[in-house]
Amino acid sequence: MWAKSGTTWTMMKKPLQGDQRARAHRRPAALVVLAFCGLAALGVLWNKASVLYAGAADPSGAVATTRSGILTAIAGLLAFTGVMLSLQETRRANDRTDARIRDAQVSERYTRTIDQLGSPSLDVRLGSVYALGRLARDSPDDQAVIVDVLSAFVREHSTDSERVSQGRRSADIRAAVVVLASLPVLASVPVRADLAGANLTGHASLAGLRFPPLSNLSGFVLSNADLAGADLRGAELSDAQLDNANLAGARLARARLFRAVLTRADLKDASLADARIAGANLADASLPGADLSRARFVELLPGFKLTTARLTGADLTGADLSEAKLQFVDLTNAKLSHAKLWGANLSHARIENTDLTGAEGIPWSVNAPADGGDANSRHEAPDPYNRVMQVLATSERVVSMMRPHWAKLIPALLATVGALPVSILTTILFTGDGAWAALASSIAWLLFLVSAGWALWKVATWHGEVIAVTNNRLIKIGGVSDVTVDTQILLSEITDIKYSRTPLGRMFGYGEMEIMEAGPATTDPIQIRYVPMPDQLYLTLSDIVLGGPPGTHQADARRRELRWL
Repeated sequence: MWAKSGTTWTMMKKPLQGDQRARAHRRPAALVVLAFCGLAALGVLWNKASVLYAGAADPSGAVATTRSGILTAIAGLLAFTGVMLSLQETRRANDRTDARIRDAQVSERYTRTIDQLGSPSLDVRLGSVYALGRLARDSPDDQAVIVDVLSAFVREHSTDSERVSQGRRSADIRAAVVVLASLPVLASVPVRADLAGANLTGHASLAGLRFPPLSNLSGFVLSNADLAGADLRGAELSDAQLDNANLAGARLARARLFRAVLTRADLKDASLADARIAGANLADASLPGADLSRARFVELLPGFKLTTARLTGADLTGADLSEAKLQFVDLTNAKLSHAKLWGANLSHARIENTDLTGAEGIPWSVNAPADGGDANSRHEAPDPYNRVMQVLATSERVVSMMRPHWAKLIPALLATVGALPVSILTTILFTGDGAWAALASSIAWLLFLVSAGWALWKVATWHGEVIAVTNNRLIKIGGVSDVTVDTQILLSEITDIKYSRTPLGRMFGYGEMEIMEAGPATTDPIQIRYVPMPDQLYLTLSDIVLGGPPGTHQADARRRELRWL
């Protein structure tokens, strides 16, 4: 370990931790226990020798021989114990010698590297930065000090007036940030970098910088930093301070941005596909043209605490949010005009003054007003919404809508796919001009056409099915050319709600709901199969049944509690 005295860093021997001391004494203790047990066994044999040989022809001779052997065994055991203890002590001495040699080598490497870090030559400074990174990996005990040194180097040189006046990009500062981001995670080093006060723009810009795969920048203070076009794919950026940062065109696919601060950050055309952004603050951030497909803005943390991203006032014009998880996210005053929302989950999202002009694939779970649109959230209601509107009472309002999961089509599609090779194989096997060959081939192809027609019918009926939740009831609508109500459950009559998922359902995101209505005890529960995201439907129904109808003060308060928990 290094200790600072004035302006000099010196090496200090780190004392052994409790578990290290325990391991150091474990083997001698085991030897002592074994020796004690052996002596105890030999003592019992010594004492009972006369009893063991009571019926022998020469008892006294047998007892004497046995006891002589016991004495020999005791002498050998003592000698073996002495040799083992001597070897253990020798090993300890060698370990102490090796540790002193390593400490001396580390001390020499550190001193030489620090001297080179202040060199006027850029090549020497670069070598020193990378040498410190290698030293931090070789000597984990010294990583905290090396982090402090590299952080101070970035802070001081990024604000150096002489460098600022030169205007040239500082490769050594960029290298120091990369080294800090690539250091291993240690519990003893909670602060991975202290860059508060650094000016990472201009000559110290990190634009276009390629970080190593899975870099860890958690907790980094990068406010106002220039990271335009930087490659941060798969990086850990949890709790990072990126407010006002320039991340235009940055590559952040699969990055983790839990609780990151991105207020007023510029993320134009950035790639955030598959990123995890729960708890991040993106208020007033600029994300036009950004790729946010499959991004997760909400996470269920241990203890069933729901954390969501904040997107109030964010500019998402033209952004790709396909299959993004946006449940409970606050999109107040956000700009989503011409955004791609195919497959996105916006259930319980707060959409107030949100501009959805020209947005594509607006999820059905987004509440549409009775008149089809208003000044705050302008978009045409999709066809399924119109189908639901045909069966609603005047006082009813749609809370959530969804189509049954496509897994419902798997049996029909498998039958069709399986029938095709059977038909082809039958035609090949029964070749010839005989009537039986023609009949067999015709039957095989007829079965294929029947299975294909069945599959098309299943697709058509599936396309016409809608599961809708209103403020009064849950209804399942079917029909191809007309609208039929297959299932109707009054929410006020619900006494129990359950959902389950098979392993296949967990893999593809669907499950089965069981809803019990008030009535005779023998009444079977109503089952709704192939429900997409049954946990979200469960939350929606529970919100209404337990918290009051949507739009009431109680329900709104419950949603706020869930949103910010």
